[in-house]
Amino acid sequence: MGAFPAVALAPVALTPLAHGWRSECNIEGLDVQVFIHGIGERSDHDGSACRVAWLDHKDLQSADASELQGRVDFLFTDSRSYVPFRGRHGSVLYLENISEFQVPKDLDAVMQEKTQLLSVLMPPRDRWDELAEEIYRQAMATMPEHVFVEDGSLETEVAAFERYRFCIIPEEDSTRHAVSPLFVRSLAYHTIAVFNGFVEVGAMVFNAIADYDPDPFNLMETIETLNRHNKQLGALWHYQRIIQDQVQYRYNRPFEEKLYSQACTMCRLLADLPQAQPPLVFVGIYSARKNFEKRQAVRETWGRLLREQFGVRYRFFLGEGSAGASAEERRMRQELDEHNDLVFLPVTEGYRMNSRKGLLFLEWIAERAEAEFLLKTDDDVYLRPAPLLRQLQKRIPAQYAWAIFDYISPVPRDEDDNFYNAEEDFPFPVFPPYPRGVVRVLSMDVVRLLAKASQEGRLRMIYGDDPCIGVHLRQLLFDANEPLPSLTLDDFDNRVFAMEPSCHHNLWSKMTNRTWAIHHVKPEQILCMWSADMAAGYYADGGDAGLRIDEDREPNEFPDLCGCATDESFFERSDLDKLQEETQRVLDDEEE
Repeated sequence: MGAFPAVALAPVALTPLAHGWRSECNIEGLDVQVFIHGIGERSDHDGSACRVAWLDHKDLQSADASELQGRVDFLFTDSRSYVPFRGRHGSVLYLENISEFQVPKDLDAVMQEKTQLLSVLMPPRDRWDELAEEIYRQAMATMPEHVFVEDGSLETEVAAFERYRFCIIPEEDSTRHAVSPLFVRSLAYHTIAVFNGFVEVGAMVFNAIADYDPDPFNLMETIETLNRHNKQLGALWHYQRIIQDQVQYRYNRPFEEKLYSQACTMCRLLADLPQAQPPLVFVGIYSARKNFEKRQAVRETWGRLLREQFGVRYRFFLGEGSAGASAEERRMRQELDEHNDLVFLPVTEGYRMNSRKGLLFLEWIAERAEAEFLLKTDDDVYLRPAPLLRQLQKRIPAQYAWAIFDYISPVPRDEDDNFYNAEEDFPFPVFPPYPRGVVRVLSMDVVRLLAKASQEGRLRMIYGDDPCIGVHLRQLLFDANEPLPSLTLDDFDNRVFAMEPSCHHNLWSKMTNRTWAIHHVKPEQILCMWSADMAAGYYADGGDAGLRIDEDREPNEFPDLCGCATDESFFERSDLDKLQEETQRVLDDEEE
C-alpha cells in the first residue's frame, strides 16, 4: 500500500445545535482534536492533546500502517475489514458516516402511497460492477420507468422509495466494507430492501428484508419471489417498524456530532485514568432488604467470580426499611460490616417505587463508579459473566445499550396492574424500546447523562422501571436542547437469556446449553447451578490462584443446568395453553 497523505485538516466544525454534548468535552488540561479523512501533521505527543481521526474504508485501503502508528490516540473508521460493526480493536473503533435518519411523521400517508411493487435504485455509474450492469440491463428492458440512479439528492431517494413496497439496491464494493446509507434510508420510507450487502444493524432486520440471487441474476424470478413476499407484507412492515426505532436511535444526529461526541467520551476516559486502562465494568445488583439468602448465594458464586477472576467491583442496591424494623436493621448492619457491599438508596421498596429507585441508582453510579460500562442485574439471576465481559471488551464504551429489548410494548391501562400508567402519566399507547432489567448494560457516558437529566428534573416519571428507562433514553435522544447524538441498541443476544429456570420445551425463553443469564432463580438454585458448572469443569478452584474458567469452551456448549430447574409441574398445562394461544394470536394479528 502507498503512504497515506499527511493532510492536516482543521478540527471538525461544531454545529450551533445541541450544545450539551460539547460542554461535556471540556476536559481540563486536554485539548480534543478531531480530523476527518486525515490524521494531521506529525507532532510531538506531549499529552496535552487527545488526537482523534476518522478515516473511511477507502482511506485505509491507501494508508500505510506505519503512517498511522502513534499519530492518533483513537482511530474511527467505517471499514468492517478493520473492525466489526459497532465494535473496537484496541484504539480502533467503528463509526459509519451516515447522517440523520428521518422517519415520516404521517406513517399512514406513507403506506397509502405504496401502490407500486418494485423499484431499482442503482449506485452512481462509476461504482457499477458486472452484476450491477446486468441488473440495470434487465431492469431497463422490463421496467424502465421504475429504475433510478443515485445522485446524492433527496428527490431521487424519494422517487425510488416513496411509492414502492420493495426496492432492489445492488451491492457494490463499498457495501462489502461498510454499512450502506441507501439501505438505511430505505427503512425510513417503509420500503423493503432487496439487498445482499451488510444489514446487521439490528436483530430483527432479517425479518424485514429480502435478497436476490446474484448467480445468475434473473429479474423475473426475483419479481415472482417478491409477489410471494407481498402476501406477508404486514408482517414485514411490522418488523420494519421495530427496526426504525433502532436505526433512528443510532443515526439520530449529523455524523460530525456523533464523531465528536464519541471522541470526547474516549478522550475523557484517557484523561480520567491516564496511567491505567479504566475498569471495564461496574456491576450494580438490585436487591431487597429481606433478600439475605439471595445476596449470599450471589457472593458465593458468580459474585466471587467477578471479584477473584476479573477484579470487578459490584454492589447490592437496596431501598429504605420500614419504621420500627429493628431486628432487620441489626441484621442489615451486621451484613454491611461483614461484606461492605450494600448501598442504601433513599426510596421505599416496592414495585411502584422501582422507577424512582432506578434513577437514584444511576445518580449513585454516575458520582461514584469509574468504569467504561455499567452492568445492572438482579439478585435472583444466575449469571455466567465471562462471555458478556469478553463481548464488552469489543464494544465501544460510548452511546451504547445492551439487553433484551422490548419493542412496541403496550402501556398498561388496567388500574390493578402493578405498572399501571394513567393517560396523564404517559399519553402514548405504546412504550419506546426499553431494555429489560434482568441483565442490561449502559455505557457510562449514557449513565452520566441520565443522572444529570434526573438531577435537573428533566425526566418524565412513569411506573415500571424497565419501560421508564426506555422513556428516559428516548428523552435524551430527542431533548430539544441537549440531544444525545446517537444510541446503539445492541439486541443480538436474546438467546443467551432464560426468563425462567426451566428447560421445559414449551417455554419461549428456556434454559439451553448457550444460556448465560437465568432469571427468577431461588438461592438454592443459584448454588445448584454453580455446583453444576464446577462439576462440569467450566469453573475450577485453583486454590491460592483463585477461580479458573474454561476459556476454550464454545459459547453454545455451557454445562447442562436442567438438573437445577424448577419442578416442571410449576408450569401448569393451563398456563402453557394460554401462552401458546397468546403467541398464536400475535402471529395471526401480524399476518393480518
